[in-house]
Amino acid sequence: MLDLNIFNELAIDAPLLKFLNKNDTNLLDVAKFKNFREELLELLKSHFKNDNDIYYLISLNTCIIDALLKNIWNSFEIPNTSAALIAIGGYGRRELFPESDIDIMIMLDENANAAVKSKVEAFLTFLWDINLPIAQSVRTAKECLFEAKKDVTVMTSLMEHYFLAGNKILYQQLLEITQNNKIWQSKKYFKEKSLELESRHSKFGDTSNNLEPNVKENPGGLRDTHTLRWLTNRHFK
Repeated sequence: MLDLNIFNELAIDAPLLKFLNKNDTNLLDVAKFKNFREELLELLKSHFKNDNDIYYLISLNTCIIDALLKNIWNSFEIPNTSAALIAIGGYGRRELFPESDIDIMIMLDENANAAVKSKVEAFLTFLWDINLPIAQSVRTAKECLFEAKKDVTVMTSLMEHYFLAGNKILYQQLLEITQNNKIWQSKKYFKEKSLELESRHSKFGDTSNNLEPNVKENPGGLRDTHTLRWLTNRHFK
């Protein structure tokens, strides 16, 4: 995907800018942000109708969400020494479609205190209150390792990651976990994801020729492309 400077991409009078200006003193006003998603979808729809390149549209959507989350994170003054905001899953892959869940993980330092956790909770509550489709997890590095070991789906989600804000040392710990060859070695990962793919295909009659195919989950659909990517990434790190 493209790495866009949204302030260069949006018109100077674009309604979305009022949500993205980091100097806005009313940033944490829930009422102000209630129509953010509506404004964003209208912007993407107008670009789509003008036949803009789909990769540009996905990149624009992703980069706008990046800017929004970073500003809100900073406004809650969550100590950068204690936590990191990380995009994972499809969002971490930098392929955020208009109606997709926004997958984020907040990595906490092992010594994060109650005040930090309270701010993280308030941050997430604010995102829900402004109707963002957030899919979130809050974990320490040890918890990431534990969950990744026992669940290939968690491991797969963590393999696609992108640093947004906070403590880069914590983010580096995530890199070490996902690149660790002692958990989910390539052959074991291949076997598990192959079984997962076969199970998914069977739900759709093992055919790509359904009258109304599911373009994501059907055999030959987008999820198959993702599976090839995951297998390749796991093998070659």
